[in-house]
Amino acid sequence: MSFYREIEDVVHAIKLAKEKKVNVNLLIGAGCSVTAGIPSANGIIENIKESYPREYERTINKNYANCMSKLTPTERRNLITDHVNRSKINWAHLSIAQLFKDGFINRVLTTNFDNLLQRACSLVNETPAIYDLATSTGFRPDLLFDKSILHLHGQHTGFILCNTESEVKKQAESLTSVFSDLKQQSMWIIVGYSGENDPIFDLLCKEAMFEHRLFLVGYKDNEPSDKYKELLSEEKFAFFVKDFDADDFFVTLAQNLSCFPPKFVHKPFSYLAESLGDITEYKMPASRRKNDLKISTFKIIEEAINTIETNNLLMAENYYMAGLYDKVFELDMDDSELFLIKTKSYLELKSLEGTYQAHDYLKKHILINGEDLLSTFLYMEIFYLLCLKEQESSDNFLNLINVHLRAFEYDTEDNYDSIFLLVTQLYSIVLRNAYLFNKKACLHLEILLDNVFIYFDKLQGEPSGRKDSTPIIYNVLSNIPYYLIKNGEYNISKKLIDNNIKCKQFSKLLPQGNLGLWYLSNETLTLKNREENGKIFYKLAIETAKLEGEKIHKALIQKFHYEISFFYYNCGKEKESIENCFIAFEIGELQSYEDHFKDILILMEELGINRHEQVAVAIGKMENAN
Repeated sequence: MSFYREIEDVVHAIKLAKEKKVNVNLLIGAGCSVTAGIPSANGIIENIKESYPREYERTINKNYANCMSKLTPTERRNLITDHVNRSKINWAHLSIAQLFKDGFINRVLTTNFDNLLQRACSLVNETPAIYDLATSTGFRPDLLFDKSILHLHGQHTGFILCNTESEVKKQAESLTSVFSDLKQQSMWIIVGYSGENDPIFDLLCKEAMFEHRLFLVGYKDNEPSDKYKELLSEEKFAFFVKDFDADDFFVTLAQNLSCFPPKFVHKPFSYLAESLGDITEYKMPASRRKNDLKISTFKIIEEAINTIETNNLLMAENYYMAGLYDKVFELDMDDSELFLIKTKSYLELKSLEGTYQAHDYLKKHILINGEDLLSTFLYMEIFYLLCLKEQESSDNFLNLINVHLRAFEYDTEDNYDSIFLLVTQLYSIVLRNAYLFNKKACLHLEILLDNVFIYFDKLQGEPSGRKDSTPIIYNVLSNIPYYLIKNGEYNISKKLIDNNIKCKQFSKLLPQGNLGLWYLSNETLTLKNREENGKIFYKLAIETAKLEGEKIHKALIQKFHYEISFFYYNCGKEKESIENCFIAFEIGELQSYEDHFKDILILMEELGINRHEQVAVAIGKMENAN
């Protein structure tokens, strides 16, 4: 049975705990403070090595506790305090503060000496009780505040900091009774915590079962360590969650519990107004008859609330840039710019559901406001995402094509950007999704590509200021036939090749080569027709390639001999196949054409000619690379 769980399991358990009034204990370690600028144990060891090299060398077993034991209490305190003073509040602690504020957690147990959580809580106007158990002489669970932070090893401002093995061991005696009280009727969440040199972890391992579950969150995609495995067990209801760091875990958890982001992020001026509510009224002595100082400040804030926070476009941009897509969806969107931000926000969800939502929203907008080039761009993004989902049918591909056909109603150079995006995205779809090409899809693709070439004919020359984009479009439109041929789509590929050859803006090199491949590959033709015309058009392409440079000239010669060799191989003409394959091989591996050279080696191996020493070495290199 597996002890792995997902964050959705944590969300469900924590909601249930709140509903059933079960305490939620959050145990955090150094991993929660790293992004705030406070090093982990290994980082502290490196600091000691740099600042106290002689003491570091004297340490036999160079772990955190032993290295710290070589420093005086004052030196240890200064080392830690320096880091705390330079630290910044990170999003893990801000999210924990929000979880406090909304009542999803009750107690935070921390092995850290920093005050990051206290600082984060003050930012969200939450004030949990603070307990320093390193200096506590008696723990009274009956007097424990419902929302509290418990420093297990002390605070950087406290009188005692438990750093060494002897100090932690001494502290363990008092923590045993604390743990006994805290574990009652409680759920546990553990984040950024290694369990090294800490008695609480040992006490957790001794528990026979966690009645309300325990979730230990690992670091990113790391598997649980051997030490963690002492605790984890499905029978004990102690589970492991992976694929997060501390910031991502707590932000995601808070988002799923609808208590993120903090108010100062999405309603900064309302947050300031709320904060002013906790301040008493006061009139400056020199102006008793004028407004209260708080009222004067509030007037400025109120004006900002009524202007900035009610400006949907401004707030939508802010939410989108901050990744707060749920907040974007809540806004009322009529303006076209707002519509764009909302649609992009759906796409940013990176899910099939979000893509469908974007499509539905976009369709509704077009019905109200009419088609435009902007919507064409968005349709392209949406259906591109849809087409990459293997479970989707080719209908999505048809929708993509049908929408783009409408773009050709705009016979202006401005439409060039839409065409550029279309053909580059289309290339990726053709390349990766051969399953989309049924007869119906090919018919629509043919109509679409016809319109592309009609559009270029209307331009009558190269679009002004578009010299960088035209070669890309040429390469894409010239490469699509190659993949169509490989998928046996001879009718549409031939028509596309012919259009490429006719198009005044484009070179004839790749279309001629593709036409040679078309003949060699097309099994509906006679062998004689395939061989003769395949050679003719490849040779035309090779002649054209002389003008393009030595590299592409060699590459095309090599490609011809490989393709004709493959043709002979399928026809049963082994001698001719071997001769041409050797010619292709002798040209060697050309930069940017490595995959093509691998195809040659694979064919040679099938032909049984890998006994040649050079070939054997090349095949060996290829196998090692794989």
